[in-house]
Amino acid sequence: MKSELDAKTIASLRAELQDLRESAYAAGSDDNESDLVKMFYHGKADAYESSLSLINVALGGDPDKEEKS
Repeated sequence: MKSELDAKTIASLRAELQDLRESAYAAGSDDNESDLVKMFYHGKADAYESSLSLINVALGGDPDKEEKS
């Protein structure tokens, strides 16, 4: 699979998932939202973070190192 995707495509996918994760965390931290809505957005953020980790592991990268960059 690694050979089918170029570096630009992978970087774009990672950036998009990171943006979605950050947006979900931001939406889930709004004090005016109910606990249920906050829980929903934190769940989405966790799912995006898991997706990033899976992509990094599948491509042989270090998930923690990739998220810091």
